[in-house]
Amino acid sequence: MHAEKLYQGCKEGEDLIYEGDEAVAGRLGKYVARLKELSRIDSGLNASVELLDSALAQLQEAASFLRRHTGSVQFDPAAQEQLEERLAEIGRLKRKYQGSIEEILKHGEKLAEELKGLERGEEEIPALERACEQARRSAWETAEALSRERKKAAGKFNKEMEKELATLGMAGTAFEARFLDSTETGDGSPFAEAGKKLTDQGMDQVEFYFSPNPGEPVKPLARIASGGELSRLMLAIKSLVLGRGDIPTLLFDEVDAGIGGRVAEIVGQKLKKVAASHQVICVTHLPQIAALADSHYVVEKEVAKGRTFTGVKHLAERDRVAEVARMLGGVKVTDKAIRHAEEMVKGSRQ
Repeated sequence: MHAEKLYQGCKEGEDLIYEGDEAVAGRLGKYVARLKELSRIDSGLNASVELLDSALAQLQEAASFLRRHTGSVQFDPAAQEQLEERLAEIGRLKRKYQGSIEEILKHGEKLAEELKGLERGEEEIPALERACEQARRSAWETAEALSRERKKAAGKFNKEMEKELATLGMAGTAFEARFLDSTETGDGSPFAEAGKKLTDQGMDQVEFYFSPNPGEPVKPLARIASGGELSRLMLAIKSLVLGRGDIPTLLFDEVDAGIGGRVAEIVGQKLKKVAASHQVICVTHLPQIAALADSHYVVEKEVAKGRTFTGVKHLAERDRVAEVARMLGGVKVTDKAIRHAEEMVKGSRQ
């Protein structure tokens, strides 16, 4: 961008010092020659002669340097335009890839390798198609084997679920794991055929059906189960199938809805069994369940300055006995209720 300016500036200095008609070096040389004649008359001028001789030599050296530098400077408007376009392209690449020139060059090499791979792709397509077909057949065979095992396990699981639900106060409940057909039409997709769709979990679509009332047909659990029924159904499922560490925390809300007495105690024992390998949080109003917990919290509401606040308080052992007694006896807590509460809490420790 500055080549022409540098050339003109250096040329101007060369002319001023040495090349021009009024060049400083030429005029100074003439004067030094005259001063030398005068110094023969007056030796006091010798110092000036020496200084001007030195200055003349430096001027000549400077002129020689400018001449060489002028010869090395090249300027070409077409080359300048090409360089500016290249710099603009480099700037665009930096903005696009958010990296240094070295990183951009590495990325370019990577893309070049990928391009070579694409160019070789046509040669590799037949082998890839064979490998894809083999993998597809293997996936379907694995999915079919998995489906057979699932259907075997489903019959046993249905019976175990009905037994579990009976102990949870839902006697007579019918439970069924149904295998549904996919809505896929198998229109050429390698992952859909004959009403089945292949996913990373196999080819089955399973939905739970149940009927809480004997004689009633089973219907989708997700549509007809109440909140309390859902909690007990999930408790039954998790007590049957969950292994240690599968899910770290389980939350049961109103798992005691519609039950009491002995069934409530059984529900509490099942919760405690699940809690041996998982963190279980249970919202309950039944003392039989609350007494079996390892930790007991009370949720309370209060109105202060016209606003309602909700608080959660962890109960110490004495407070816990009092709370279980309140759950047993209602508003008025009797000595008998307190003794009963103490037995329940102590029994849960054993």
